[in-house]
Amino acid sequence: MGCDTAIGNLDATPSVSSEPLCVTCAGAGGNTDEDMWCDPIDNCPLDANSGQANADGDAAGDACKTCNADPAKTSPGVRGCGTADTDSDSDSDLTADCNDGCVSDPGKSAAGQCGCGVADTDSDLTADYNDGCASDPGKTAAGQCGCEGADTDSDTIANCIDACPLDPLNDIDADLVCGDVDNCPTVPNPDQADVDMKRPTSRLAMPSLVACAAGRTSCAT
Repeated sequence: MGCDTAIGNLDATPSVSSEPLCVTCAGAGGNTDEDMWCDPIDNCPLDANSGQANADGDAAGDACKTCNADPAKTSPGVRGCGTADTDSDSDSDLTADCNDGCVSDPGKSAAGQCGCGVADTDSDLTADYNDGCASDPGKTAAGQCGCEGADTDSDTIANCIDACPLDPLNDIDADLVCGDVDNCPTVPNPDQADVDMKRPTSRLAMPSLVACAAGRTSCAT
C-alpha cells in the first residue's frame, strides 16, 4: 500500500480514504509529530496539530508560531508581531530604525532628557538644552568669566582672571611686571630702571636673555 501526502491517501493502491493519513509514510517524508499529517504537508511538522489551525493563513500553523495574526511573521522578532523588522536607517546614524528611538535624529538613538532632534550647536556632546554655554565648546557653564571668555595669550587662564593676559609666561621673574611690558622679563627689576632710555617697545625688541642675566642696567641690545 502506498502513502499519500494529501488527506485521504488518494494515491494508495488501492485507494483507502478511510484509513488514517500517513499510515505508511516512510517514503513520503514521515510524520514526525505523529498528528496524522505527513511532514511535507503538515503546517507544523514538529508540533502536533491534527486540526491544522492557521488563523492568519500563512505557511505556518498556529501551534508553531507566536504571531498568529501576522501573516508576515511567525515570531515577534525585534519590533514585535504586526510590525515589520527592517534594516532601514532613516537618519544614517548606523542604528537601524527598529532599534532607534530617534529615527530622524542622527545624533541620538534615544530621546534622553531633552528629546529627539535637540541640537548640540558647539558639538561638545552636551545638548543645547543642558548646555549653559551652547556656543562655547570649551564650557557647559558660564563660570567666573562667562561663556566664550577669551584667553589671548593661550595660557589656559581666561583674560578675566589673568593678571598678565598678554604674557603666556605670567611674569616669570615675579617682579610684578608682566613679561609683555617688562624691560627685563627674566630678571626681577620691579623699578624697571632704564638709564639710557632704551626700553624695548615690544616683545620682538626685548633684550637677549644673556644681556639681562649679565645684569646690565637697561638690558638694551
